[in-house]
Amino acid sequence: MTNRRFLTLATAAALTLGAATATAGDGVTIINAGVRSHASQGEVRPIEGGTAELVTTADGAFVSVATAGLTPGHAHTLWVVAINAPEACETRPCKSADVFQHTAATQSDLGFGDGLIAAANGTARFAARIPVGDLHKSWFGNGYHNPRGAEIHVTIADHGPI
Repeated sequence: MTNRRFLTLATAAALTLGAATATAGDGVTIINAGVRSHASQGEVRPIEGGTAELVTTADGAFVSVATAGLTPGHAHTLWVVAINAPEACETRPCKSADVFQHTAATQSDLGFGDGLIAAANGTARFAARIPVGDLHKSWFGNGYHNPRGAEIHVTIADHGPI
């Protein structure tokens, strides 16, 4: 079974999900949130010990995710979804349909963030820099261009044993 972790972070302060938002000055926003399993894996549940942090500036964002419960020795990738116009989403937070079926309206894009092998205890720590502009290995070519209002989703995919 493929394990996926999912979390939603946003630069928009109105987003809830138990995320704590702080402004560090000089236009820097820091959002901390827990990590949850992905709906594609059944009931969405919190991942014990999973934490995520999103730091945004006018130049882009940085995301750091620590998680557990991954399959040891499996290759995993972290993917970043930038929803540049979340106000066009049908619900908030935005859902997969907003990204994949309303891509033009939501100005969404998905790009590669990081990749690694899960530790023997099933833990991993991912990090990705998301500069304003094109996303690395972009799916839709819309990039990330709204660091003060975009909704950022991060998902971790299991690619099996190395």
